[in-house]
Amino acid sequence: MPKTFFSLFFAFWLSSPLLAQFPTTSMNPEALAAYQEGQSLLALGDLQGAHAATQAALRADTGYVDACDQMAEVFRDMGQLDSTIAYYQRSLRLYPRNVRAHQGLAIAYHMQEDPLAAINQYRELLNHHPGYPQAYYGMAKVFFAVNEYEQAVEYSEQAMRVYLRANQGAAAADARMLAGQSYMKQGEYKQAIRYFKASERYFGDRPYYPYYLGFCYLRMGQKQKALDLLHEAELRGFQLPNQVREEMQY
Repeated sequence: MPKTFFSLFFAFWLSSPLLAQFPTTSMNPEALAAYQEGQSLLALGDLQGAHAATQAALRADTGYVDACDQMAEVFRDMGQLDSTIAYYQRSLRLYPRNVRAHQGLAIAYHMQEDPLAAINQYRELLNHHPGYPQAYYGMAKVFFAVNEYEQAVEYSEQAMRVYLRANQGAAAADARMLAGQSYMKQGEYKQAIRYFKASERYFGDRPYYPYYLGFCYLRMGQKQKALDLLHEAELRGFQLPNQVREEMQY
């Protein structure tokens, strides 16, 4: 009886217009079960078990997009980035609009210290999904990592605007903090302080928060305000750079 029910259910699903809304899943119950097992094992940190289960899902359905992505993530957690990239690329050949694969591939390129490939992947994601905020934020992080702070500000602010329109305050604050750090790196300390203070609701309790403010005030010559904030950062467990510690003595 259960077998008949599931057979009828999947026959209905295959003919349903709803299928077009879920192009990354599988219609194969064996593949689905193996994928879900792999998902659970991956969450538990059992990488070998997750690998075996996800591999079984792909044997049952070679076109299973979500399973390709999951296998990429298993290899990423194993530290095997070449295999991670290969599975995300396989996923995108199956479904070129796949957000999960585009984003995962960009992150993998960034981890491989290939910023140009990462940026290009985020741009391809935006070609498929214009205005996708995580793509802007991801690009900002890559530009920040390679000391391209003007571009980091540009893409952080784009991400922030999209997040705010979507009422995602915490994500917008995260993007704003990255823009603030970029302004700080460029020596635009007043602007950096403005951005940091605007994010206090979400980041005010973090150990690094008073450090960023204190560093900016120190560079602006407002030493007492800087010292108070830098000492607060130390009390929270933030390790001050030696150069900053030396400047505090004068």
